[in-house]
Amino acid sequence: MTRYVEQCLVLGLRDKGEDSFTITVLHAELGKQEFLVQGGKKIGAKLAPLLQPLTLADIWVAPSKCEGGRVIEVRVIKDFALLKKRPLSLRFGLRALEILDRATYGLVEAGDLLKVTITIFEAIEKEKAAPDLKKLWISFEMAVLHHLGVSPAQSSLNSHTSLTELARYLEQEIYAACG
Repeated sequence: MTRYVEQCLVLGLRDKGEDSFTITVLHAELGKQEFLVQGGKKIGAKLAPLLQPLTLADIWVAPSKCEGGRVIEVRVIKDFALLKKRPLSLRFGLRALEILDRATYGLVEAGDLLKVTITIFEAIEKEKAAPDLKKLWISFEMAVLHHLGVSPAQSSLNSHTSLTELARYLEQEIYAACG
């Protein structure tokens, strides 16, 4: 039976055999999930271009022996294309996906974290001038820590003199919480 999985943020792709790959997505209620895209690497495959990292999509999944199911249809909701066009924004987006991949788990609700991430990505895209990525990064890191149930000590937050130092400290907290 086909199931519909709405609003998934594509975190990454991984080769699976000669002509297929798996996608890792973050879903609000299901957490991190992996799905098979059979034949996705074939010339003319229609699903592969739609399922790139930094894409928010609805997907339809059929049962399969592999992973969480086999993707049979995709509808792109938002392709964060402007994030991909600016080097610093692209770096921000890809780094955020890496942390999301590390800090989320299957069957663990991630709705608030997904919502914050999408809001930050949209804020970056709306800025015509260079957005203040350091402040946005700190907001993202705080959302990840909140998702992980970690609350950094207020004294530690106040002791960092620059945004760069604070961002490094928060990232260390995230990696410590993820193990």
